[in-house]
Amino acid sequence: MAAEGTYGDRHEMGGVSNQPPFRQIHLDFHTSEHIPEVASEFDPEEFAATLAEARVQSVNLFAKCHHGWLYFDSELPWKHPGLRRNLLVEQVKALHGRGIRCPVYVSVGWDELQARLHPEWIELHADGRREGAAPLQPGWRKLDFASPYLDVVERQVREVWRALGAECDGFWFDILYAAGVHGPWSLRLFDELGCDPENPEHQEAMRRRLVDRCCRRLTELVRSLSPDLLVFHNSGHVGPAVRSRLETMTHLELESLPTGGWGYAHFPIVARYARTLGKPIVGMTGKFSESWGHFQSYKSAAALELECAQSLALGAACSVGDQLHPRGRLDAETYRRIGAAFRAVEALEPYAEGSKRVAEAAVLHAELWDPGSRLPDANVGALRAFTEGSLQFDFVDDEADLAGYRLVVLPEGCPVSARLLHALGRHVEAGGAVLLAGDAAPGVDADWLPGGWSQPLEFSPDYIEVPEAMGGPLTLVAYDRGVRLEPKAGSEVLAWAVRPYFDRSWRRFCSHAHTPPEGTRYAPAVLRRGRVAWIAHPVFGTYARHTMPEYRELVLRCLDLVCPDRLVRHDGPRTIQAHLRRQGSRWILHVLHAIPERRGTAFEVVEDPLPIHRVRFSVRVPAEGVEWVGEGSAELLAAGQGALEFEVRDAVGHGLAVLA
Repeated sequence: MAAEGTYGDRHEMGGVSNQPPFRQIHLDFHTSEHIPEVASEFDPEEFAATLAEARVQSVNLFAKCHHGWLYFDSELPWKHPGLRRNLLVEQVKALHGRGIRCPVYVSVGWDELQARLHPEWIELHADGRREGAAPLQPGWRKLDFASPYLDVVERQVREVWRALGAECDGFWFDILYAAGVHGPWSLRLFDELGCDPENPEHQEAMRRRLVDRCCRRLTELVRSLSPDLLVFHNSGHVGPAVRSRLETMTHLELESLPTGGWGYAHFPIVARYARTLGKPIVGMTGKFSESWGHFQSYKSAAALELECAQSLALGAACSVGDQLHPRGRLDAETYRRIGAAFRAVEALEPYAEGSKRVAEAAVLHAELWDPGSRLPDANVGALRAFTEGSLQFDFVDDEADLAGYRLVVLPEGCPVSARLLHALGRHVEAGGAVLLAGDAAPGVDADWLPGGWSQPLEFSPDYIEVPEAMGGPLTLVAYDRGVRLEPKAGSEVLAWAVRPYFDRSWRRFCSHAHTPPEGTRYAPAVLRRGRVAWIAHPVFGTYARHTMPEYRELVLRCLDLVCPDRLVRHDGPRTIQAHLRRQGSRWILHVLHAIPERRGTAFEVVEDPLPIHRVRFSVRVPAEGVEWVGEGSAELLAAGQGALEFEVRDAVGHGLAVLA
């Protein structure tokens, strides 16, 4: 364990080799057969020059789209009927001539052409409903990975290799998910495996089996063509479920268009998890004001630059999604904006290349017990509380090595397996800290815990009496039901749960929402023993749903007690993000400041970067000086005893402090 209050090797987490190009484009080309003269305006030199001018290093090019059409001269009968040229081959040759890498995109799960030719291959649900768009709706139908359809995909992959050969840089496979598992081929597989197609758990296991099997099959095919090709399988989200197919991919791309349905909380959570898996990662946003395939739709330049900067800060390369017009000409305004963002990325690359993440805390990933959402409330609340507190943290699953962390956080609902319990015991024995919330660790009785629980609290909402030492004095409503913590000998009650007069019901109620506090303490609200603290209420989900800053402050006060002298602190607005990385003998602190705003009715947008002015930072690393990179400046205030303090002035939006 590193000395308390100083930077130590335990905070520096492992890096990964084979850094992907930092500046990438994902160039959609989903083009209907009803559109004529496809690529009629395509000029290979103009195409390559536009991308090179925008400082692009890699482009995902389309071999086959969701409509099911191929975009190159093929011996297969599925070339787009409106295409009169060997488009993919021309694109690859032009881009390779500029030194730009070209992985090849193949749509797997959606193929409208094959769905029309073979409707029996469309996934079926137990009620007979086909997965995807209804017959009179525009949209995609999902094909069954247990059906003969994958034989078609294999033929298409081989055909790409025949057309490109050594010019092929890799494959980007899309739409790797399964939903309906009651088609004839899936039902046959249920029988072969001795599983029950009526059992929801067996159904979910079958979905995962089909996707994993598809990924392995396609990767084995690619490896048989060339062992050095890039391979990625995209399902629109990377969470703990990816572990079972992790070995089928050379890297991870984190599709996360914040205005396109993912939200601004999604990418930071996914990146903080994916970066622990030992694979290079790429953050994928989009140039669209909303989501994929919106023609002549533009994200603000400030948002694009912020999202790229955040990718670098979290250890990812940058990929920006675009959609090529059917006639084959890139949009000038799109690449003016992308070029501006990528030139900013290029200037930061010397500080990103070879850098390693720095993490002092591990937060158990809520998808382990709440897999139905890609944004569980516990994850969102933890992300916001800890980012706003400048904690340096990862999201981890229950297979993670905890040895490099000072603090482990178990949000509400977190089960504790025998393996995790053993790892937590070793962590505490080595001097590590633990923070639990709500009904975490059900049924667990360990010597290092400050208490245990077996039942929920009697009242909800109830109240938390917060003393001065924990940020009060105040009495705070607890909107969500907690658990009754039973203290062990030597534990300290840091805050109390206070009962209301009664629970609200049709028989008796008071005022508009809930009954006021009666004033009687009736259970511990926060317990602590040594370096382990337990908040009785589901504080992370509650913070995500109800957003009162007092919930965050209660969490941060607990951290101050069990994990004092955190690596990074500042006195600026809570909206400032601070991400610490290590690069050789120096540390890089990325500082970002922009606020996603709900200006419309559908999603958040970023337009205006915000100032970072006269903000004092304290970073507990053994450095002696600071250099500010970007607009503005930094003045050193103090250095020594394993810590450094400085003030940032006149910066806007994003910059980084180089500490050495």
